[in-house]
Amino acid sequence: MEWELRPRLCFLTKGPRGYGFHLHGERNKGGQFIRKVEPGSSAELSGLRAGDRVVEVNGGNVEDETHHQVVYRIRAVEHRTRLLVVDKETDDYLRGHGLACTEDLAVEMGNLSPRPSPFTSPSASPVAQGEVLSPSPSPIHILTKALRHTSASPRRMDTRSPTSSLMIGTKKRVGDVVG
Repeated sequence: MEWELRPRLCFLTKGPRGYGFHLHGERNKGGQFIRKVEPGSSAELSGLRAGDRVVEVNGGNVEDETHHQVVYRIRAVEHRTRLLVVDKETDDYLRGHGLACTEDLAVEMGNLSPRPSPFTSPSASPVAQGEVLSPSPSPIHILTKALRHTSASPRRMDTRSPTSSLMIGTKKRVGDVVG
């Protein structure tokens, strides 16, 4: 199956040890990034990956917000959060083709999706069973079609820039703790 470059809409629930990811900002490279995802955590189960850039938190764009503002948005909804994230390759592709990273292009991850299928009952929906839902086919079709006609080669992420770390959960780390 062909790998699709798509943002991910990740639905997380807070567990006994928090959400299970580290958030950090990088100097000279705007935005907030996922540094580490704890094995077996809600973050891992929701599809978050180390290196993902956070685009939205709970439906609000955070691309121009500070680290503390993003943490505040994550804490604003108790016991759950919704993150729109994009990996480096997808981010480069979308920017290179003038496409905005939006929920319309995203694949939904995790088991708290608020968009159940209109064709099934809530108990039989893929969301209730923890499966991934796909958004409407038109943005996916457009993005997939565009992918077939590009020869762009994405670059690897530069990890040499200084960072400030944050653990999203209950463990104490240098920096803020969300949990």
